[in-house]
Amino acid sequence: METLDCIFWFRQLLGLLLGVGAGVLHLTGMYVIVGFVMGMFTLSQLYAYRVLAATDEDFQNSELQLEGLANSIGIFLLSWIVCFSFL
Repeated sequence: METLDCIFWFRQLLGLLLGVGAGVLHLTGMYVIVGFVMGMFTLSQLYAYRVLAATDEDFQNSELQLEGLANSIGIFLLSWIVCFSFL
């Protein structure tokens, strides 16, 4: 359970940082969203398997990949739009 909590909060932090970065750099388009999703999955997988030493047997089906996904995308979009609009 601790591993899923760490992945959840890692993804939230990643969504916030990448959203602020994309907003400050005034990046636009579908490539930003696709890049965020690809980067989020890649970095969270590296974090889970390298830093937290998780294994595939510890989680059911795609539980690790879906943990905090919707919240992270929401935080990314909100921070991206706010930073893009006001900075």
